[in-house]
Amino acid sequence: MKIASYFLMVFFSVSILACSKSKDDDQVNSYEKLVTPAVDSVIKAMGITVNKGVTPPNIEGTYVVSKSYVTKSNFNDALLHIVTGIDTTTYFNQNNSKLSIDCKSRFKYTYTSGKSQISTGNGYFISGEGNKFTVISSNYGELTDNITGKTAKYRTVGVVSGEIVKNDNGTIKGIQNYQSATIMQEVYQEPSLVIKPNQARMGQNGTGATSAFVPKID
Repeated sequence: MKIASYFLMVFFSVSILACSKSKDDDQVNSYEKLVTPAVDSVIKAMGITVNKGVTPPNIEGTYVVSKSYVTKSNFNDALLHIVTGIDTTTYFNQNNSKLSIDCKSRFKYTYTSGKSQISTGNGYFISGEGNKFTVISSNYGELTDNITGKTAKYRTVGVVSGEIVKNDNGTIKGIQNYQSATIMQEVYQEPSLVIKPNQARMGQNGTGATSAFVPKID
């Protein structure tokens, strides 16, 4: 899943993110499988919402964050309080018996251009109860500086939380109280291009009164 990833003083064009299945499809997913103690400490310190529970609502469908806005960082962040782009994410193959879900996400950066990023996921987890949910993914990514040709390689943990809102006919209208976060877990190559391990950003949809709502488009 998307999870929207933004990195300090790095300029992007288009990001493609895929949250994929774990290697053992017979295993039930868990928070502990994807979140290390260090990352858990960052989640708690920043106040990142994690809706716990083993009966999450059905969230399958496509959602658009039209103005992905950085609301909080745990470091001196040049992108804080900036709209960085458009995030379109599709959730599918939700399996509550295994607490698993797949997703595809495309992030188009709108505030600048000049760099490119490709990310692939290797884990997903969904939790929650009632209409509230959280999706957590572990993602391997590569970011290339198109000017110098240098490529950073890294792993992040993404968190998306919210509450499903339905229409009168029972179909999904969208997500309210939407919140996203990206935490850098490890950097394998060219660390100067990306944020440091355990640095993190939180985001929402826009800056106005309706910023916590994300519509479902399909």
